Order: sequence, then C-alpha cells, then structure tokens
Amino acid sequence: MSTSKRIELVDALRGFALIGIMLVHATEQFDIFGNAPLAPDIFKTADPFAGRIVNLLFSGKAYTIFSLMFGFSFFIQMDRAQERGIDFRLRFAWRLMILLCFGYILSLVYSSQILVIYAIMGSPLILFYRLNKTILVVIAALLLLQIPTIVNIVHSYADPDFRLQPAFGSKLYGEAYDTFTGGSLEDVIKFNTWKGHITLWSYFFSAGRHLQLFGLFLIGIVLGKSRFFENFRQYRKSVPLILLFSLLSFVALYILLTKLPELGIPRPRHRLYYNMIRAYSDLALTSAYISGIILIFQRIRKSDHPSLLSNYGRMSLTNYALQPLLSVPLFYGYGLGLYEYFGGTLSLFYGLFFIAIQIVISKLWLKYFYYGPLEWTWRALTFANFRLKFKKATTIDELNH
Repeated sequence: MSTSKRIELVDALRGFALIGIMLVHATEQFDIFGNAPLAPDIFKTADPFAGRIVNLLFSGKAYTIFSLMFGFSFFIQMDRAQERGIDFRLRFAWRLMILLCFGYILSLVYSSQILVIYAIMGSPLILFYRLNKTILVVIAALLLLQIPTIVNIVHSYADPDFRLQPAFGSKLYGEAYDTFTGGSLEDVIKFNTWKGHITLWSYFFSAGRHLQLFGLFLIGIVLGKSRFFENFRQYRKSVPLILLFSLLSFVALYILLTKLPELGIPRPRHRLYYNMIRAYSDLALTSAYISGIILIFQRIRKSDHPSLLSNYGRMSLTNYALQPLLSVPLFYGYGLGLYEYFGGTLSLFYGLFFIAIQIVISKLWLKYFYYGPLEWTWRALTFANFRLKFKKATTIDELNH
C-alpha cells in the first residue's frame, strides 16, 4: 500500500493486532509455557490470572485481525494495480516468495511466527480475486464454520469407539521444550530448521486454524471490494449494533465454554466441542474489537496526523519481526533464561514495556522515513527498485531534489 494512500484505520487495526500478538507471545514465554519456578513470591498468586486474561482477550483474536488485514491489503494491491492497467498476480506471487524467505529466517529464532504460513496460504488468493462478493462470503462462511470439526462430532456419536487422533507433530512438543530451555543457540536453530515448522503446522491443522485463516483472508477481500474501511464513517448506525451483537455473542459462547466440563461430555468429543466453540468465540470478540476501533475513529479521530496506533501498524512487519528477535534470547535457556523467573505477571509487564518502546520508536522513525526497514526492503525487492524513496526530505536542499 503506498504511503500516499494509506488508510489510517487499517494501520490502527494492524497496530492493535500487534499489541495482542506480543502480549500472547510474552505470557507464553515465546513457546516455553513454563511455570517460572524462580518467580518472585509476590507475583505467584497473580501469575495464572495474567496468562488467562491475555489468553481470553487476545489469543486467537489478534491473529484474526492480522489475517483480515492481510486479505484486505491483497485486494488493495491488486485493485490499485488494475486501475493502472497492470496485472499484479505474478508480482504478488513473487511478493509472497519474499515473505516466505523473511518468515523462514525469522523462524530459525522463533518457530511460531506466522509469516511462513501467510506466504504459503496466501498464494491461492490470486485465484479468488475476481470472484464476486456473494461467492466469497459463502466460501468464507463455510470455512469459518469448521465443518471438519462438525463432521467429527457427528462421527463421534455414530461410532462408540471414536478416538480423536493426536496432532501429527505432538511427539515433538517435549523436544521443543527441552531445546528452548536447555539447548544452545545452535540447538534452537537446528530444531527450528525443520522440526519447529512441523510443530507449528501440527497445531495449526489440529485447531482448525488453516480453515479459519483462509476464510479470514476472503473476508478481507470482501471488505476491500465493499470499500468498507475507506467509507467507515458511513456506518454510524450499524457499527454500534454490530459491536453489541458481537459482545453478546462472545459472552454467550464464553459461558458455554466454561460450562462444557459440567455437561459430562466424553473427552474426545469434549475437545472437538471446545475447539469449535472457541473458534466461534474468537471471531465474535474480533468483530467486537474491530467495531470498537471503528467507533472510536468515527467519533474521536479527527486529526490529520496518524495516531500512535496507526504508526505502530504502519511498521507492522518490522515490529512483528523484532518482537521475537529481541525477546527470545531473553527468555530461552541459551540467553538470560527469564522463563525461570518471569511468570505470567512479569511476562505481561515485559510485553507492555516492549510494546510501549516500539510505539514510541515507530512514531519517531516515521517522522524521518517513509517506511519501516523491512517494509522498504519488502517493497524494493517486490518491484526490483532500490531507488524507492526511503528517507523523507528534512531540509530545503533535500526538498529541491
């Protein structure tokens, strides 16, 4: 998306998603999920609650927003190129190849990054771009319904001997923990070269995230075709209703989740119900978040200057990559080993501090530069144009040139 035509609301949504992603990763100790045996006693009572609150508010929701924005950005790039008479499909495929390389390099440090998945699962979007909105909505709805899970639930009633198969990479979870807590940097990189990807895709498929992700990509395209974010101020009456409905839906689904153990559902079937209802509740709260941010922009945001959240979102690729690159060495065993000392509370404080620093730096950076470092690199490689403007003019001489 060009700097001259950026949609501030979309950048703000990306920024909000980045905040959620960082808080989830921090409280999960970047995939260690430890109990912090050396955590200060003063925080041990609060530690479980800190992790649960972050999980409730952001786990499965932050990536949902990020995925919607990915589909929306894909449409914007294709649409603006088409307006100039350019077929952007091959260029977009090349753009995803670059993202795949970025993601794989990042995965050597932190395997649970989403860039590789986005690069691979974003490729089929090229085939869906020209479909009309109705068809896209129907396909997205079918994907978001989690039909394979529903089929398994039906099967579990028909077959008394039904067993839920373990995730194909579940045997590696223990090895991952041992490597991240006790291995050297070389051990971590060696594990993440291939095995880390197996554990990531294993979780992704077992939780039905692959269907949800692509469905969200398609919804993002629909929002782009509808010019929803460009014209969000026109929806003054409908957005509050969407917000209310989304919140009520989330509360109802969350209550249902908490009551599942009391219903006496057998273990395999219980897990299926949990995954399905959790996916629906994630979508409901995501809808509430987006509606809430739109409402804020409708009623409060009147400044021509980008908000702090928008600046943070404009550098989403750079900020997303820096989160694990700078944090993993602090938490893992080969570094400071903070996983032993930081329970949920201190991890949450760390995440909030890290986010605050990134927000401040993003604002300062964009005062002098058009793009974040990785955003510029990605764009320059996409168009094979390394003369792309990077630094803003700050003096009269620079303005004249």
